[in-house]
Amino acid sequence: MGVQKCAKDHSPYVRKCAANALAKLCPRCDPAQRESLMSEVITTMLDSDSSTMVLTSAIIAFSELCPDRLEMLHASYRKLCHLLTDMDEWGQVVAMDVLSRYCRRFFREPQGAKMGSAVMIDRERRIRRTSAGVVAKSVVTDTTGDALDVLIPMNEDKKKKKKSKNDAAVPLGMGIGSVAPSKIKRRVVKKAFYSDEEDESEEEEVYASHPLGAKVPVAGAMRQRSVLGFGVSGNNVMGGGLAGQSAMDNQGDDEDEDLHEDHKLLLRSSLSLLMSRNAAVVLAVCSLHYYCGVASIKIRSAIGKALVRIHRDRREIQYVVLTSIRSLVSECPSAFTPFLDDFFIKAMDPSFTRMIKLNILVDLSLEPASIRAVLKELRSYVRHDDKEFVCASIRTVGKLAELARIVFDRHGAKATANGGGDRCLEDARREANEIALNCLYGLMVLTECRQDEKIVGECVTVMQRIISQLLSGSGEDAVTASKNVVVEDPNSVQSMALRRLVLLLVQA
Repeated sequence: MGVQKCAKDHSPYVRKCAANALAKLCPRCDPAQRESLMSEVITTMLDSDSSTMVLTSAIIAFSELCPDRLEMLHASYRKLCHLLTDMDEWGQVVAMDVLSRYCRRFFREPQGAKMGSAVMIDRERRIRRTSAGVVAKSVVTDTTGDALDVLIPMNEDKKKKKKSKNDAAVPLGMGIGSVAPSKIKRRVVKKAFYSDEEDESEEEEVYASHPLGAKVPVAGAMRQRSVLGFGVSGNNVMGGGLAGQSAMDNQGDDEDEDLHEDHKLLLRSSLSLLMSRNAAVVLAVCSLHYYCGVASIKIRSAIGKALVRIHRDRREIQYVVLTSIRSLVSECPSAFTPFLDDFFIKAMDPSFTRMIKLNILVDLSLEPASIRAVLKELRSYVRHDDKEFVCASIRTVGKLAELARIVFDRHGAKATANGGGDRCLEDARREANEIALNCLYGLMVLTECRQDEKIVGECVTVMQRIISQLLSGSGEDAVTASKNVVVEDPNSVQSMALRRLVLLLVQA
């Protein structure tokens, strides 16, 4: 009786205390009294009360007492969505968890969840690992800029000649196999600053995707100006071109047309909470949009930026966020591709964080520039004092050597399909072989510098895999011209590596 009386008090603080007391008193009541108390007090608070502090305590009590009776939220659903941003931080986490379960029960799955623009991009670029090695899904549609150094640079004169040849063949601002985008006109409305002024509108020319289906670079699309107003970071390895960004800004605006209006209300009301200072709130919003929202480029880009922002917090929070990112990277790598350098390992990172970052770096190595950037970082990781981390870094070198062949074959196949000829495919395979030889030479030097048996044994295992890869000459199933490319080894790296392996075997 006291809780029921306090629930109708004029002071919101008293009503809040009544909601908090309800969660403690109901388990001690008999079943009949508990049912009437919950249905009367919780329904009254959720339906009639407009104070955010009372709603926060009421939704927390609801999640503790009757989390499965989501039909009780029908009358208060829209009010909860509108007042979501005004609740306190921990109340927002509970409210979004309850509303996400409500959404998954009473709304149908959006078509954009499996066929969104971001999903289609990731499906083209994803690489799956099998017992026989790594297998590529299909040919990618984007490329990036200049190459970076790998583990041990070799044949610098040859690299300069090849770079000058490619610079002369490829127009400025376009990658291999890209198609010049067309221009379209659109009307832009500029809102007046004061209410008594009229809005201004003007036409502007923007780049659009090619009518035959050519896409703009993925990194450029994911680094667009998002709906939340996040700025584009500066120098980044995976920075894409500017062509097509305006068109990508509008891409995905109509991907949620099939959603119910109340479903849209929840997604749009929670989107602004990605800028919250509380990491738990940001993770709750990302979970809500990942499981209940559409997989558009705008939403995935906003999710990636928000998670990268909060992962720089304390090491406990950093571990939780990086674990979530590692799970998301395997499904939607394009959301995190522009932020590759944010996952580079720092000197003060703990051991558990370093291992997670290594896995993320491997999953993000889907372009030639990213592979070379990660290999450049691994040059310093293999000199670390932590033996477990050094062994993990050595295994990462072997994975990247395998990925390099598939990634370069993809780009070569795309360039060949766009009229570049079989020479593009052969050049791409030669670059992949060159990376594998550089990795092989770096590991061979590491066996001479490090005396630890565990590290040397890991190097031997990875060297055997790289040599087998170079001798096999097989690549993707769709690639035929590159299988007959002879591995150019002017410095006899393979012979030196084989002699080193035999010497280590004899010494063992």
